[in-house]
Amino acid sequence: MKRLVVMVMSLSLLITKALGQCNCGTESSSGRIVGGTVVQSRSLYPFMAMICNSQGGQFCGGAFVSSGCV
Repeated sequence: MKRLVVMVMSLSLLITKALGQCNCGTESSSGRIVGGTVVQSRSLYPFMAMICNSQGGQFCGGAFVSSGCV
């Protein structure tokens, strides 16, 4: 039982530290999203992404899980 408690506490600490380093929802000029457009109100969906094909139709969507992963 002690081992389980220590494992859970360690995992919680690692997750908390990792989340503290995330810059999700902040504007970046890295250019990794090509041809994207800014939503009218950025505060509505700060963690959402829509991926479109070359004709402008949506074919995928996602949520930002970390500063480098959708």
